[in-house]
Amino acid sequence: MFNPGAMPPKVPIEIRRASLRTQLRCRIPEKEVARAAVELGVSVDDIRSGKAFAVNGDEFESGDGPYLNLKFVLVEENGKMQLGYFEFLPPSILD
Repeated sequence: MFNPGAMPPKVPIEIRRASLRTQLRCRIPEKEVARAAVELGVSVDDIRSGKAFAVNGDEFESGDGPYLNLKFVLVEENGKMQLGYFEFLPPSILD
């Protein structure tokens, strides 16, 4: 769990209960791997390993690949927990 952090004022602090984050991993279907390799001018192995998607020379660990973070905040309204806010975040050095 994370501190809900910067959120629009339309979600009052009093009803915020939890902030959760998850990573959404992007996988390229096998039938698209060869096409992506040609398009990017890299090897098929670099596509499969995620190396072709490295940012600023930082390679992904084996098995990782491109991803983004999803943050969502649960709020309590009328005694029920529900999704009160969400945002997509780019990969971070803190991941």
